[in-house]
Amino acid sequence: EIPEELQEERIIKLTLQPLIENAIQHGLAGKRSGGNIWLKGEKKGKDNYIYVVDNGTGVTEEMLEKLREQLKDSAITGSRHIGMRNVDQRLKLVFGEGYGLTYESAPDQYTRVTIHIPREEALPDV
Repeated sequence: EIPEELQEERIIKLTLQPLIENAIQHGLAGKRSGGNIWLKGEKKGKDNYIYVVDNGTGVTEEMLEKLREQLKDSAITGSRHIGMRNVDQRLKLVFGEGYGLTYESAPDQYTRVTIHIPREEALPDV
């Protein structure tokens, strides 16, 4: 569900893949049937928002807050959350601290990861 005005916008390589893999692995793996992943997008002002949404297992607000804290920690080792953390850090390095990933979820309902980046036309020439 990407609107036509976003179809030609560019995105940093390997931004979507880890998020979609995470939705499959953690959101839908425990679901017996009816699992879906949606890719949605919209423009707001000078920014683009891309949403990766699944109707999987979801998590509680407490677990979501713990995840947010872990993703801020650059000392994470092993394979846990590294893909999501790397995506968020790359977006912040390229576009600034005001950009990156945010997370929403509700148990047994959904998880939504939002990618917030500037529109291509808003980027300075380099």
